[in-house]
Amino acid sequence: MILTVLALAVVYVLVVVSVETVKMNAVASELMEFEPVNSSTSDLAHSQDQ
Repeated sequence: MILTVLALAVVYVLVVVSVETVKMNAVASELMEFEPVNSSTSDLAHSQDQ
C-alpha cells in the first residue's frame, strides 16, 4: 500500500512539473514574440524553430 501511494505521488509530481513547464514555455514564447530579448535568448528561439 505504501509503495502504491509513493508511486502515485511520484506520477502526480511529474505531471504537475510537466504541465508547469509547458505553461512556462508558452509564456516565454509569447514574451519573445512581443518584447525585445537579448541575443542569447533569440539564438535559442531560432534554434528551436528549426
